Amino acid sequence: MNTMNFEPFPGTPYSDFEECNDFFDLTPTQPILGHDIDPKKLRSLLQSKFGAGAYSILVIQDCFSIIAPRRLSMDEISKCRRG
Repeated sequence: MNTMNFEPFPGTPYSDFEECNDFFDLTPTQPILGHDIDPKKLRSLLQSKFGAGAYSILVIQDCFSIIAPRRLSMDEISKCRRG
């Protein structure tokens, strides 16, 4: 398992790990309905746009929840469609 040393960013009001960790947990997600999305295409797109470890994908029922440095555009999402 990889571990990471944590130091708060200079100038932030967060003085300890838990407060800062709570701040980062508020990262907005982008929901994408999954009924016509190819998971392999989606993963490949995210990998090429953001690199390994810079995004997360959660799948709940028929919906992908993406956490990434920015939201995917409609054009990018359309490239992930099945077919």
